[in-house]
Amino acid sequence: MAGNLISCRVRDRALELTVVDFKPSETLPELDELKAFLASDFGRQLPGFAVLETDAKWGETVLAIVGKDATGGLIAVFPSVSRQERDYHDVITEAMLASGWLEENHDEAGRRYAGASVDRPLKMLLVAPSVVTPSRALIRALERAGVALMPYAVFDIEMSGGVLRAVSFKGGSAPAAAPAAAAPVAASTAAPTPVAPALPVADVPPPTPVVVPVPEAPPPPPPPPPPQESRKPSAVESFISTLPDPNIRAMSEQIMTFLVSRFPNAEGTVNGDKGFTLSVGKEHLATIRLDRTSLWLEVGPEKIPTNKIKDPATLERAMNLPSVLEALHSVHAS
Repeated sequence: MAGNLISCRVRDRALELTVVDFKPSETLPELDELKAFLASDFGRQLPGFAVLETDAKWGETVLAIVGKDATGGLIAVFPSVSRQERDYHDVITEAMLASGWLEENHDEAGRRYAGASVDRPLKMLLVAPSVVTPSRALIRALERAGVALMPYAVFDIEMSGGVLRAVSFKGGSAPAAAPAAAAPVAASTAAPTPVAPALPVADVPPPTPVVVPVPEAPPPPPPPPPPQESRKPSAVESFISTLPDPNIRAMSEQIMTFLVSRFPNAEGTVNGDKGFTLSVGKEHLATIRLDRTSLWLEVGPEKIPTNKIKDPATLERAMNLPSVLEALHSVHAS
């Protein structure tokens, strides 16, 4: 959606209006630009947010931004400049590793982030370009990993001195105002003229910039989608639903969500009552073996094994072991 921003200022007790055009940008910012913007201006979106550390090394993962909210709770921010869902799976893995590190290194985190409430649950935000329809698998994977998705849009604002690019967290609408809620992430070589500079005048405080939306005819409502037949559960899903032990059943569902979110084209076969196998094309992805009280995995083409696992927390750590992640990275779709 394109439109106009109208802002005002007071000079010599006379009201001046400045009109600028904006439109959705065809390009996204560089990752370093987005990180720098979030590190300096994210507090405008999350009141009370304060940056504690950038490029923070937590065990085997590096977090772009670690901060705290108004209550003192820790927040990990994962910036992204990709619209591809497959690029978010690494974020899910990093989020799981970060949660595990914080749980196992509680005292170190308390010393490292003095003044923050490390006893509160870690909040994690994936700041990513607007995705129109995130898949159900991605939504479930993000929820399981405890990651909230915060979409943003980028707009080009025509200024008298050139084009200014601005970020909006309004899910694709126009920037709320300039420059307050649409902070620049990059500009043309010519210095742009400020839209609403603060010009103090005696007894007359500078007014707040306002937005005048451009009237547009509402688009016709889309036709209702055709009715869809409900998808039948796969053989592996049906097998998992019949497992008598609720703990084994829950862990099997956890494995399916973890693997299918990373490999949507994976296909499964049931190995009698002993477990099931997932493959991507002709490549072995994972075999899950079951007994009465535990399960274990064999991952990747080389079938890297894990120890026996008896609870979901241990399973989550096992799925994020470097050996397991390396084995998964070696699987390629045929």
